[in-house]
Amino acid sequence: MAVIISARRRQDMNLITRSILLSFLIVYGEGYGQNSNRFFQKDLKITTFQNTSIKNYIYLYIDNSTLFVGARNNLIQLNLNNISDESQVKTQEVKASQKNMKLCEFNGKSKEYCQNYIKYIVREDESTLSFCGTDANTPSQYTAKINGDVMSITPSTAKASACPRDPADNTTAVYVTSGNPGNVAALYSATFNENGKATISRPALTAADNSGISDKLENADLLAWLNDPQFVASFDVDDVVYFFFREVAVEYSSFMKKMVSRVARVCKRDLGGSSLLVNKWTTYQKARLNCSLPGTFPFYFNEIQDVQLVNNTFYGLFISSVNGSSGSAICAFTVETIKARFADKVFTSKDAVLTPLAVSKIPDGFVPGKCINNSKILKDVEENFMMDYPLKYAPIQQHGGAPLVFLDGIQLHVLQMDKIRSKAGGSLIFYAASNTGDVYKIHSWGDGKNQTISTVFSPLSETEVIWDMKFHNDTLYISMDSSVKQFNVMMCDKYKPIDTCLYDPYCTWEGNETTFAGECKCREASMQNKVVDGMTFLGIPESVKSSRTHEDIPDLMKKYFEIAKNNVTNRPVGETQSTTLPHFYPFNLDGKKVTWYYMDNGKKEEVNTCKDPWQLTIDNNLVLSRARKEDNDRTYKAFLGDKLLNTITVNLMTKEADVEDIWKAKFTEWCEVFDRVKRYTMTCDKGSCGNS
Repeated sequence: MAVIISARRRQDMNLITRSILLSFLIVYGEGYGQNSNRFFQKDLKITTFQNTSIKNYIYLYIDNSTLFVGARNNLIQLNLNNISDESQVKTQEVKASQKNMKLCEFNGKSKEYCQNYIKYIVREDESTLSFCGTDANTPSQYTAKINGDVMSITPSTAKASACPRDPADNTTAVYVTSGNPGNVAALYSATFNENGKATISRPALTAADNSGISDKLENADLLAWLNDPQFVASFDVDDVVYFFFREVAVEYSSFMKKMVSRVARVCKRDLGGSSLLVNKWTTYQKARLNCSLPGTFPFYFNEIQDVQLVNNTFYGLFISSVNGSSGSAICAFTVETIKARFADKVFTSKDAVLTPLAVSKIPDGFVPGKCINNSKILKDVEENFMMDYPLKYAPIQQHGGAPLVFLDGIQLHVLQMDKIRSKAGGSLIFYAASNTGDVYKIHSWGDGKNQTISTVFSPLSETEVIWDMKFHNDTLYISMDSSVKQFNVMMCDKYKPIDTCLYDPYCTWEGNETTFAGECKCREASMQNKVVDGMTFLGIPESVKSSRTHEDIPDLMKKYFEIAKNNVTNRPVGETQSTTLPHFYPFNLDGKKVTWYYMDNGKKEEVNTCKDPWQLTIDNNLVLSRARKEDNDRTYKAFLGDKLLNTITVNLMTKEADVEDIWKAKFTEWCEVFDRVKRYTMTCDKGSCGNS
């Protein structure tokens, strides 16, 4: 049966639906779903672990198929594939002792403070984890034995020298299994000990027969060694252990208080000294890390927040907050550059501010900080030198002379990397979490010369600090005070603009480069890397010549603008009907505005989108809300700056048959739009909005 729509009926439908459709188009645009690279909680498939009786999920540790979570008074095991799988959740309560809690509160601390906050987790062997807790201002060390599905926790009888009293103090620890004296495994840690003193330490080492190999080693109690530090990360590299931290700089203390970032190192074979440095490191050295924007007056990022090690390069996350100007940067420091700095003989003088120590002050024949088998043989004068001069004079320079990544006005605090893909070379993929709950996926390539924020994840419904974050198998795990969440980072099917797709290192665009119709696809893991000018691009198969990378974006844009010069489309519309004129620009506008013009008697007139019958959607398409007689054969042109994007000629349909066809098409369009709106709303209600 033919659909017959009377003139009166058409008018009624026009009046009823126009305001609804226009409101929807103006607010959401025609592509009302995800048009940018930011994804909110509703756009992500988020899995959550939350126990209302547990708070402060501070520390995350991934081991095989398990996510261990260090929380307040609890150690939790979660299934890495689905952290909300209750059948796989195992929770071990590790409460502060009643005795310690009473004493803690008696000493004026709050009930919140006087709990047991787990600060780190390390694996000792196949069946043993070691972790520490603040234990109500009296730090304790624990051993967790894992036998199948059973985990038993035993507190250590010895004092926990590798754990802070204050839950707010940062701690870092690394379990070193080889290279120590006697090749005995040992925990190296940096924290504030039970006496509130900042310390980098290694416990006493004993042989299998319980004979002593090495006494406990720690730093000398001097401000020149550590001055109010906050420790960030530690790494076992070759024959040394590196510690990254920020501290108040002693070299500036005579005239200003300045925070700086450092890396320190100790030799694993260090046995301590025999006179001044008994039970102290004889190889401790530290140097400043220079992460700054170059220029006549460099802008320094002085507060290191986190560090990752990939391909013998340390990637540090730094922030700066100077004179109200805040920002974040990621700088690279190669292991080779760090080793070279610690091998030089230029130290900072303690007698003059920012002055190098004369090389003649170094004892004859002595190589400060050299890793030797028996540090007990050092002379008194050599131990005295190591005691007095731990600081290198020159800073360790950032690789490439500038940050790999700089974000203005954003404070980032936690850093992870896709190490597997980044190890392939060329592209580096960072994940950095802010203090407001956002996570930035940052793509850097060309040896740091190019970078982009490829994706911004906003997985939280409310602003909350992300305390820790781990990346594993294309999934991010984040921990907050209230919960732990996981979500997949592969978003290729949600991108619309071509460049937004290609800037994501996991995606490639395949389509017709004449009409620029195509789709964003995930790069398959089996794809071979493509090498261009010595750089490796992830997952581009040599056999698929049409696949594109971020390097192709300028060429694709150039092609589009050339084609757009001759691109003319006709838009039929019935009188008084509405229609949307698309600009068809397939790339991200980056906040730029499309300007619309119409031709009137050969003159180009700018469209006033604030005046009826024109309105602009959020994606810069033009809505002609009520076609008039003067719109017949009128040509509209969309420009981005001086670049023509599209030319559209409006054809006003006046014949009854044509009008009926237009209304049938319009009716079908409305049905499709309303159906999409309905499905979109339903997916939003379920917490997973996408592009329908």
